[in-house]
Amino acid sequence: MEIIKKQSQPKNAEEPNYSRKVEVHSTLEKGHGRIEKRTYFYSTDLDWMVDAKRDWEKLTGIGMVVREVDYC
Repeated sequence: MEIIKKQSQPKNAEEPNYSRKVEVHSTLEKGHGRIEKRTYFYSTDLDWMVDAKRDWEKLTGIGMVVREVDYC
C-alpha cells in the first residue's frame, strides 16, 4: 500500500489550500477470460466535506474503487 499526499493550489487568495492524505491499494486478478485490475483509494481527511460531516456525524473516511477489465 502506498500513501499519496496531494497538494492542491488555491486559484485565488480567497480559496483555501487543501492538503489531503490518500491511501492507495491495487489488486490484479486473472481468470474467466479476463484480467481485472482494481485500484482502491481511501482518505480519513474529511475537513473539506463540511456539508457531509453535518449529515453523517460518525463518518470517519471516504473511499473509491476504480475497476479496469481487459478481456482476453
